[in-house]
Formats: sequence, C-alpha cells, structure tokens
Amino acid sequence: MEHCSDFKHSKQTEIKNTCAIIARVFMVLFALSAIGLLAYLGVSVHSFISNDDASLLSIFYPLIQLATACITLRLMYALFRNIANGRSPLTKKHARILAIIASLLLASCLVEIVMQLIPAVSEHIFQVGSFAEIGYVQDPATSSLHIDLKTTVMAAFCYAVSAVFSYGADLQQLSDETI
Repeated sequence: MEHCSDFKHSKQTEIKNTCAIIARVFMVLFALSAIGLLAYLGVSVHSFISNDDASLLSIFYPLIQLATACITLRLMYALFRNIANGRSPLTKKHARILAIIASLLLASCLVEIVMQLIPAVSEHIFQVGSFAEIGYVQDPATSSLHIDLKTTVMAAFCYAVSAVFSYGADLQQLSDETI
C-alpha cells in the first residue's frame, strides 16, 4: 500500500513540475507577444499619424490578432500555474478558462473572415479602391475565402476539453458529497 502511495505522490509531483515548466513557457510567450503588440501599436499609430498610406482597417486586423494571442497565452499561463500550484485540473474555473480560449480562437477566425469580406463588399457596393490596398482580396470576382482550419479545429478541441473538465468537476463534486 505504501508503494502505491509513493507512486501516486511521485506522479503528482511530476505533473506539477511539468505544469510549472509549461506555465513559465506560456508566461515568456505572453511577455514576448505583449511586447510585440505594444511595438506594433506604436509603429501603427506613428504610421497613421504621419499619413504613410495607413488606414485604420489595415491596422485593425493584426492588432486584434495580436491582442487575441496575448489574452490566450495569459489564460493558458493561469491554467497551468493553477495546476502546478496543486489545484485539481478538473474544476469549473478551468473549464471556463478553456471555453474563453475557445471563444477567442473562434472570434479570431471570424474576424479573419470579415476582414476578407470587407474589401470585396466595399469595392462592389461603394466602389472605393482604397480598401483593395489592404492586401486581403486582390480581385473580388476571382478570390476565394480563406478559413483558418487549424484555429477552428483548436477552438472545437478547447470547447470539447472544456466540457470534459466541467463534467469531471461535476463528478468530483458528486464524489466528495458521497464520501
């Protein structure tokens, strides 16, 4: 019985250490992304103010993508830090974090689709040529719509894992109440 307890303790320690390393990696990635976001924002504002052919629309999409990446990395850090600190992975809080990450990923995909449609719609309806300079759609008549399948699948995966974590938290609560 003692051997089983030692094995369980060593596995828990191994999981905590692994999660602590992963949390540090996500924190470093978050810091680098935040620095990149601030640098991009500074360059974009400077470019817009100096009127170097920058439109708000061309600044908007990368800014949203970078902000989404920063928030996602920060949430991943919080998730793994909590597990490294000994909290159970199967909690409602962790399920909510994963659901938020999935929503951010899905929103990122939707923003990308909208940004692809804006130049085509504006060129056909308003016949404004300046939107075509963004580079997302070169010829609205022959262009195709790009959907980021990897991000969409990752969002679906995060939603599924969120549901599993939520169900696991419910089972854990039921088990605790039974005992």
